[in-house]
Amino acid sequence: MATPQTAGSWLSPITTSELTKSNVMISQVITDGSDVYWLECRPEEKGRNVIVKHSADGNHRDMTPPPWNVRSKAHEYGGRCYDVHNGIIYFSSFSDQNIYYLDSQASSPEIRALTKTKNCYYADHRIDAEGKWLLCVSEQDFPEFKEPKASIMAFNLEDQSQYELVSGADFYSNPMLSPDGKQLCWLCWQHPNMPWDTTELWIADIETQGGRLFLSQPQRLVTTEQPESIFQPRWGQDNQLYYVSDRSNWWNLYCYTPGTEQHECVIEADAEYGLPLWQFGMSTFDLVDTNTLAACFTQNNRWQLALINLESRQQTIVESHWDYFTNIACDSAGHIFCFVGNATEAVRLQRFTLNGPSDTIKCSSDSPIDSGYLSQPQTITYPTSNNDEAYGLFYPPCNRDFAVPNGERPPLIVMAHGGPTACSEATFNLKVQYWTSRGFAVFEVNYRGSTGYGRTYRDKLKPWWGIRDVDDAVYGVKYLAEQGLVDADKVAIRGGSAGGYTVLCALTFHNTFKAGTSLYGIGDLNTLLSDTHKFESRYLDSLIGPYPEYADRYKERSPINYAEQLSCPTLFLQGLDDKVVPPNQAETMVNALRTQNTPVAYLAFEGEGHGFRQAATLQRSLEAELSFYCQIFGFEPADDIEPLTVDNL
Repeated sequence: MATPQTAGSWLSPITTSELTKSNVMISQVITDGSDVYWLECRPEEKGRNVIVKHSADGNHRDMTPPPWNVRSKAHEYGGRCYDVHNGIIYFSSFSDQNIYYLDSQASSPEIRALTKTKNCYYADHRIDAEGKWLLCVSEQDFPEFKEPKASIMAFNLEDQSQYELVSGADFYSNPMLSPDGKQLCWLCWQHPNMPWDTTELWIADIETQGGRLFLSQPQRLVTTEQPESIFQPRWGQDNQLYYVSDRSNWWNLYCYTPGTEQHECVIEADAEYGLPLWQFGMSTFDLVDTNTLAACFTQNNRWQLALINLESRQQTIVESHWDYFTNIACDSAGHIFCFVGNATEAVRLQRFTLNGPSDTIKCSSDSPIDSGYLSQPQTITYPTSNNDEAYGLFYPPCNRDFAVPNGERPPLIVMAHGGPTACSEATFNLKVQYWTSRGFAVFEVNYRGSTGYGRTYRDKLKPWWGIRDVDDAVYGVKYLAEQGLVDADKVAIRGGSAGGYTVLCALTFHNTFKAGTSLYGIGDLNTLLSDTHKFESRYLDSLIGPYPEYADRYKERSPINYAEQLSCPTLFLQGLDDKVVPPNQAETMVNALRTQNTPVAYLAFEGEGHGFRQAATLQRSLEAELSFYCQIFGFEPADDIEPLTVDNL
């Protein structure tokens, strides 16, 4: 029988070491014949990314031994940093950002260099159907350039010659040759657009002369008057071009047939078949065979997998208990590989067949947690400012050994996702369960601007960042308190990056929260303008307004300018190698709070960038946050953890 005990001080088996022990982050699945590959980010190896191969015989094998770290810095967030053809792997090395290759079929693969460049980052690697060409996006950061130059590079894999194939736009992605090798498609976009605002889909004819590819008759395929975000162009086996567009408000699937100028909607639904292109190589669909397309989509905050008959345009949902699907790739035998998950089962690489059962290839965690310690989320819709509505996921406290005493309500941690175009999904998240199993309630707010609810909802944050996202967090707390689900006097808010900005605005301009944690969050919008990298350098044009025309708005929405209003305890967690939000953002805020005697704590981590990857950092930062909340709310932690020093407390 569960013992009544003050929520927040419950003993939980979900420890910080459990978060990193036998846990990996899996991503970027790629198929090659009957073999499947993926990338593993291993916290216990300081966040090293390893290419893993699963052969037809069922064996797993690491393809990139220590110290090789497979990761690209292009756009800072990288993505699709390797590709495979007939067992030959081409990948970007994090240490020098050059491209290397190896034969995965060799007993002792020898890694060799394809490029020997400096200040040049490669990503979105794509090998053509015959294995003759490697195309990728290049970002050259040379001193003579005002900002890094983007282009599409071509590599002749026979003589290893390389040259620039396409340039002129500010950003590129998804370069891909058609199956017959006669056409090239790609996406590009220009400042100040982000890829979820407006992208251009191009194709061009391809000719081969003297071991080089040449473009002719380049054509922009979609030229609508309204802003349109296009995602993941993908050639079909008959040279039709499939892609995702949000021209109907929702990211739906379309098909273009060369020579006919027709763009046909494959599936029209109030659902999202696309994602914000924060990383190269993101995938929500692939062709199973000439007549079947496998696609995942999200609707009402739940992802599903569907099979689409391309002749009848009929969609059949694949029945499963999973609530999350992403990164679809199909092999030559018609198997469908994708990452799946739900709130109580860890993300895994799953293999589906058209008419048979599915099986797990790789699970991200080897440490199953008893369901009695796992909270199930509740999807909520609630009223917010401007007579509007917002969405979120509410996780009540859950621990089979303890219960909230009668007459008490649990403390609440509001989690603000980053982006701010991201979305909190109902997927297995030990960082959420870490809190709920200790007696905290958790509310993941999908504020206006979040993905998954159509373009109109995504655009509602423009130009209201720092206001509407904060309102939605504040109104969410009010809603939950009115429902009797949480203690309104014990509410904290936490978030990273853009979510950290929401945190600092909420703590500065509202009095709803009693504490907050900013993970590499933004405190000064003007500093962000000058310090951040190219990919996001004009992001604030839409979220705040073009600078300097709206300079006053930047000042008014920068928490650093109103530090005297931030009177509740705040914890800052920061990576010292962060290029997106440099440490000076956090340090300026910390110094201001120390000066005015506001309770504040600051932890900085060497070797960490924008987002923590190392096991020691992940463990220490979470334990410090627990110590912080326990001190602020007057709990005695059940865990034996190193206390956090909070200045001015």
